[in-house]
Amino acid sequence: VKELSLMGNENIPSNASVLIASGPKKDFLKGELETIQRFVQKGGKALFMIDPFYTFPNLSLFLSGYDVALGSNVIVDPNNRTLGGDAFTIMIPLFLKHPIIQDFRTPVLFPLARSVEVSGNPKARVFAQTFAQSDPKSFALSDKKDLTKGKITIEEGQKGPISVAAIVAVESKETK
Repeated sequence: VKELSLMGNENIPSNASVLIASGPKKDFLKGELETIQRFVQKGGKALFMIDPFYTFPNLSLFLSGYDVALGSNVIVDPNNRTLGGDAFTIMIPLFLKHPIIQDFRTPVLFPLARSVEVSGNPKARVFAQTFAQSDPKSFALSDKKDLTKGKITIEEGQKGPISVAAIVAVESKETK
């Protein structure tokens, strides 16, 4: 594992197995996203783990090009949390069928989760699908002010199951 700054880099090293953006605090610059796009179009793999309530217009626009939409919310799943844990640390037991997760047998713990939806606007050569969801009794909160006041109420239209992870396959330009 190596840290990589995309500032000033026009290419991600060809020997990179996967590019991981874990909990960024600032939006990506357009040049950085162009670098990531070139990497992905050449068959590279990228993983984005974006905390709830961070607004990243550039990243959101970039991901929409891959048929993925980040929700502006946090998921509460009272049925699937750790013993003694808070309502925002949830276990995701519902994995949908996909080869990348075919051997998962244990729920995955998310300290915080936001909705990550396949937007339903597929693009050419892009194949997106949901592969992890919260429990049907979960819900998403979109009002950050209520959270800071300690209010947790189910909002209409935000009931589970809620997609928390999507996977995208991109037909590489190199394979044509």
